[in-house]
Amino acid sequence: MENLNQTSGNRFILLGLANNPYMKALSVLIFLIMYIITLSVNSLLIIVVRINSQLQIPMYFFLSNLSIIDISFSSNIVPKLLVITLSQDRSVSFIDCALQMFIHSSLGATECIILAVMAYDRYAAICKPLHYNTIINKRF
Repeated sequence: MENLNQTSGNRFILLGLANNPYMKALSVLIFLIMYIITLSVNSLLIIVVRINSQLQIPMYFFLSNLSIIDISFSSNIVPKLLVITLSQDRSVSFIDCALQMFIHSSLGATECIILAVMAYDRYAAICKPLHYNTIINKRF
């Protein structure tokens, strides 16, 4: 007789969440405060870079793009986490999980590309300061 593991369900059940209502409320409050702080700080950075004309250089352009990616990372995970924590149903569908993993991986790859471009920008600014304006121009 063979024992085969056959799973027919298409949902994941998250078991690590608190059963205690006090701990559940505390964790939701902590996650919500961290999410709001992340959104507000990154939004403030984006607004300051867009408004101030002295910050219209490539380094701050890339920093504002990193802030957008940070907002996207947080918005990809935290709202679903809060909904699952507050609801009685602690399951996530396979499609939701796959979509969240795809978005997370895409944002991670984009962040790596932006960091590589920022590294080249700083290399050009530090190692070749006289050629910086010709290497990195306004039409980047």
